[in-house]
Amino acid sequence: MMRLGIVLLLLAGYGSAQTQTEAFPKATMTMNVMPVTVTGGNGAATGSETDALVSALRPLSIGETTIVSDKFSFIGGRVDFTVKPLSTWIQNHSSSNGYKFQIGPTFSFGGVKAGGKFYYGQRAGIFVNYSLGWAVGMQFEAQWNNFPGYAHNVPSFSFGPNCHW
Repeated sequence: MMRLGIVLLLLAGYGSAQTQTEAFPKATMTMNVMPVTVTGGNGAATGSETDALVSALRPLSIGETTIVSDKFSFIGGRVDFTVKPLSTWIQNHSSSNGYKFQIGPTFSFGGVKAGGKFYYGQRAGIFVNYSLGWAVGMQFEAQWNNFPGYAHNVPSFSFGPNCHW
């Protein structure tokens, strides 16, 4: 009888310990449209940032990033690396349920057009994605930027919606 009780207890524990499915699909396309502010020697530039990423090589997402403002434009390639242990730790220490966080470093390299001239620029920083539901989420980014022709070694911050499927 005691063995039966132990077996039932183990089965109940096993059943309740099942992990929930990820909010972010295994092969995902992520699109962000966010307002962005870049501070710099020529004053702050406010514009919009769009990203289109594909996660074919998990935990890497590879794609395109664009920033458009009245002072400069940046178009380049982007790589996000999701740090699963950190994402899981944040999830386990938050009040939300389900796997809804992605966090990690992001890197971009591309072309900057400022003052009618073309330059090569770079960005690097961190991103945090939070899924609100099946295909909608929010994203925050804090990045270091090198945009020759506009500003060198300046921060940028963006926050806005993303879609993932």
